[in-house]
Amino acid sequence: MSVREKSSAAKPKKTSDQAGSEKHTTEKGYKAFKNATIAPTHGLPEETQRRLLEIVSPKSQENPWPDKAVRVRNQLYIRMLLELGVRRTELLGLRIEDIKRDETGQASILVHGGRDNTSSPRTYRKTFDRLLAVNDSLANLIKNYLSKVRAKIKGAAGNPYLFVSPDGQPMSFSASECILAVLRKHPDLPKNLSATVFRATWNENFSRWCDENHLPPQEEAMIRCYQMGWRDDRSAKPFLSRTAVAERIIKQGGLPSDLVAVWSGRKPAKRSR
Repeated sequence: MSVREKSSAAKPKKTSDQAGSEKHTTEKGYKAFKNATIAPTHGLPEETQRRLLEIVSPKSQENPWPDKAVRVRNQLYIRMLLELGVRRTELLGLRIEDIKRDETGQASILVHGGRDNTSSPRTYRKTFDRLLAVNDSLANLIKNYLSKVRAKIKGAAGNPYLFVSPDGQPMSFSASECILAVLRKHPDLPKNLSATVFRATWNENFSRWCDENHLPPQEEAMIRCYQMGWRDDRSAKPFLSRTAVAERIIKQGGLPSDLVAVWSGRKPAKRSR
């Protein structure tokens, strides 16, 4: 966390990120917001997703951030949450070296769900490492941000993380919360907008896609769990147990017992040798 962000966290009335309009949310305030969010968490309706993308476009007159560089960074941040369904800690921990492109030109991102780096404040273990495909549109946004925004920030070359603050330091958790806090003020966006809502949105979008394309239940389950980086039922159940797709899969009985246990909340039965 940069000196500027530490100062802002201590005095929530001050602004951050050069834009002058992002208020940092204190840890106490953030916990209060999370506790006020009514479970279960549902994703954004398709129309709300469309409006969100319109609002965060750097060219939009509705964009709440006056600084052009901050607009570009925040648009990329929101797009990655929405289109990849990754956890916020995973996104903040994303390094430039984690952005890949194979011999065919396909872009991908190596998400470190269990990065173990004691020198980094971004340590988390809820999900496993996975390589996620990135569409051309999102890949172009990443390229534009790296070449036209991040490369021009003094001090940014001194850290490996993709997302940085205007002073070149890694973007902090509180700064990332400020992005969502500012968006929650827009009348067309929900007051419970959070990283968890984005993760639920990805799952609901994926459920619709699976139904439209008649994806086999077993394949759907494997793709979903891989994309989310789920390693146990405590992580998977909040998203899967209440979806129509999950109920359909269970009734069909087409899943291996371990995956059925994920949806039902039961512990997987021990396999006989």
